[in-house]
Amino acid sequence: MTAEDHSASVYETIAPPSGARDSGVSSPMTDSSAASGSGVVDAGATSVDQIKQFTQQFTQHFHAPILANNGHFGSTTAESAASTLVRSTGALSDSEIAEARGCYLQPAPFGEAFDALNSSHLIVLQGPQGVGKRTGAIVLLREVTEGPIRTLSPAVSLDELSRFTYQADHGYLVLDGEWDDRKVDTEFMWRAIVDRVRTSGAWLVLTRRASPSRIPRAVATFDWIQPDVDRVLRAWIFQSRGTVYFDKIADIEDALPTEFVLADLRAVAERVSRGEPPESALSVFNASAELRVREWFDSPHTRREILEVTTLCFLGECGQREFESGLELLLAVLGEILAGSEDAPSPQPGCDVLPQHRRTLADETSLIHLTVEFSTVVPRRILRFKDDAYRHLAIADLWARMDVRFWNAVQVWLTMAVKNDDGAFDSHAIADALSTLAVMCCDEVVEEYLEPWSSGRDGWECQMAAALVLSRLSASENLAPTALRAAVAWATDGNHQQRTTAGLACTTLLGAVFPEEAAKLLWHNITNGDGSPVQYLLLANLFVTLSKSPEGADVVLTMLEKRFIDPQSRKYRTLAALAIVDILAAEDTWTERSAVFEYLINHPGQIVVVARLWTYALRHRPTRSAAVNALLDGLATLSNFARDPNNAAFDLGTALAEAVPARERRSLRHDIEFRHTLRARQTSSGSSQRHPSSTTVRALAAALDAADD
Repeated sequence: MTAEDHSASVYETIAPPSGARDSGVSSPMTDSSAASGSGVVDAGATSVDQIKQFTQQFTQHFHAPILANNGHFGSTTAESAASTLVRSTGALSDSEIAEARGCYLQPAPFGEAFDALNSSHLIVLQGPQGVGKRTGAIVLLREVTEGPIRTLSPAVSLDELSRFTYQADHGYLVLDGEWDDRKVDTEFMWRAIVDRVRTSGAWLVLTRRASPSRIPRAVATFDWIQPDVDRVLRAWIFQSRGTVYFDKIADIEDALPTEFVLADLRAVAERVSRGEPPESALSVFNASAELRVREWFDSPHTRREILEVTTLCFLGECGQREFESGLELLLAVLGEILAGSEDAPSPQPGCDVLPQHRRTLADETSLIHLTVEFSTVVPRRILRFKDDAYRHLAIADLWARMDVRFWNAVQVWLTMAVKNDDGAFDSHAIADALSTLAVMCCDEVVEEYLEPWSSGRDGWECQMAAALVLSRLSASENLAPTALRAAVAWATDGNHQQRTTAGLACTTLLGAVFPEEAAKLLWHNITNGDGSPVQYLLLANLFVTLSKSPEGADVVLTMLEKRFIDPQSRKYRTLAALAIVDILAAEDTWTERSAVFEYLINHPGQIVVVARLWTYALRHRPTRSAAVNALLDGLATLSNFARDPNNAAFDLGTALAEAVPARERRSLRHDIEFRHTLRARQTSSGSSQRHPSSTTVRALAAALDAADD
């Protein structure tokens, strides 16, 4: 097992797929017959249209347009949500390592941890989130080796670590790992890992949350703690402004909350260094908002008032009618669950007063604010919290105060809201709230929401919502490993719908944070599936997502190239070709442009790799026609938005000419020109098929000819 393939073993294919698509079937991206479907999950089937529905919803919330600049490969002017995330696996860059080491203050266990790592080559750091385990691990690894440092998947098992191929002088890091210590051979596995790492001349640091589970004495384990606050503040402030603001440190320390993470403390130090008063800088901790929410909950409130706050917590800001509809539904569900209990409201005979609930909904004592927005043609009444911080604080208070009957009602209510056919409730807002709830009780979210929703039991809308929750969890450094482990479990041990839900999640922020694992998971679904075009489309969508991030899309391209040319994977060559042509044909849902051409604009150094993949699809007879169509679609993208499309087309043609054997270049040029002519006739007869300009096609053809001169 090599570093490149360390996570592949989770998705090992035992036998060839019995239902793989016949080699003569065209690509699902270009086969219109594959796009049929009623939109209803039936017998485990998911349609291409459903995948496109999810992609459009995700794109609207996370992706920004990617613009071409002058039509040349190598420049872009827009960013996407995916580009702001940090990859959680793979090799750490020099800048990441330098950032971790910069102004680092060693906590008390650091010296002993260094000695143990230096002698045994493997240690475990454990402790709650926010104490600096990741930074400490990076600094420790750099202290013992000048070689590359690579972060492995948090879903990696002890068995995989014991078989992993470690490189000499390399450092390896597993963040927030979870291992089943109940197995009989656990101690043997740990000893095997220690022996393998030490024999390889490598170093391995694992981190995990504090746990009562056992780790053998042969593995040095350290309870990691935060460094001294006074020393941290002095070091961080001194780094920016010397001793100018040292007199503010005492005020900061006095006002710190009981529990905090180092990242927030650093933010306070940076704001003070810029001259901000301590009381303002400390707003990072939302202390005043926390006090306001706690005081509200400490006061007596009616059931309706509690549920008003609950409704806004989980539905997010929304129109007044949508809010009240959701509230009434929650009141009905909770009332049914509490019926007959001592908490059920007693009827009041003779009371015929029509309640005026809106009068107190957003009064001066409420956490809720009613505003009127004029951003649309018709002014719209919107309900939101008076302070954005109230939302996650209120969810935390609800979890701390309410019992299982309340949360059973919330689960039933949210499932009904997500399944609502008229789209009255925003699944993205619900996913946001559940990711916040996961901070307090991750098991509640996984077991009561994600597991049933992902299984297809509650319909396609709930499957999409489950994927969105995993996406939101992936945006949190602390919860991202949980999201990955859930997706892996669904893909390897779940039913058909759960495998599809895992695939959906891989096309979101989960894939941006864990690109290698997402690509391997989707390939696992392809090779172990029934040949459904859905799985190929999901892998293409992962490429689209990764093409917007600084790095990551190359993972998909490299994996497919390896699968196509590897003699040991010959039985999957057609599957790899079908996946390649789907990627080449994929469009960015937001811009409606060729995703691979936009990728080349952002990453010109990948043009040779892309050309090789195009060559594989062109030379593989079952996918040749689809590959030619994808190429013409891409050239149409250049023709429509690039200032100088001919130069860009010539660049790609040159790369293709180098990848295609000389004896096949003339045949390729003939097929491209023939299909271009045919499409021109279809366009003139009313076809909606995109058509590149003749000059752009001739520019690519000229590059093919130039290679023969």
